[in-house]
Amino acid sequence: MKFRTPRILAALLVGGLALGVASPALAQTVSTDEADSAAARVDIADVKTRCIQAIDTRLDSLSEAQARLNDASFVTEDHLRELTGIIGSTESGLTGLRSEIDAATDREEIRRLCMLIGPEYRVYLVVIPQVHLTAATDRIDAAGEKIEDLEERFYDAVEKATEAGIDVSEAVSLAEEAMALFDAGINGVDGVADSVLAVTPHSYDEGPGAATLNSAREAVRTSHDQMKSGWETGKAAVQALKDAIAGA
Repeated sequence: MKFRTPRILAALLVGGLALGVASPALAQTVSTDEADSAAARVDIADVKTRCIQAIDTRLDSLSEAQARLNDASFVTEDHLRELTGIIGSTESGLTGLRSEIDAATDREEIRRLCMLIGPEYRVYLVVIPQVHLTAATDRIDAAGEKIEDLEERFYDAVEKATEAGIDVSEAVSLAEEAMALFDAGINGVDGVADSVLAVTPHSYDEGPGAATLNSAREAVRTSHDQMKSGWETGKAAVQALKDAIAGA
């Protein structure tokens, strides 16, 4: 004997099966939406964190640069004042940008703000090099002032030795070579600081700023080498003078 499933019961079974298929799909949809929302929140938080860390790192670097400037007695007052202004305005801008990023809730807006960190402020490509290069030129100029004093003392000794009939020609020749090197080193950075301080993030990206800084680096490097060679030659001149006096 065959039993037939009543139509109503069959309909309920089919409907139940349909619901049984549809329900997990609906649950899956809700779960996916929640997961996407959670992921978006995590993504926003992660982007914010990374951007704020990038700003904080730059602020720390600027603070360290200012501290080194304050301790560098050879940096001129004018250059110290100008560099302090550049550092201060950069710090102010980054601090304001940090607040904007922290308050933003839209992922795209956060990313847009984060993209301003480098191009708008150029801490590592412009500001820090400005500090280093300007300080380097001031150090060379300060060394030049000390060398003038040493030169005067050297030639006083040469004059006394000459009056005593001592041949100091070798010492004088070496001293002249040393002074030529010193002059080249000092003259080589003339005007470099002014050109460096005129660079801005905008001119670095779209103007001659990058070339200006590269040229300044080369000038400082060359001047440093000339000053170093001059110092070594100057020591040789002093020793030659001492030897001449001792052998007289």
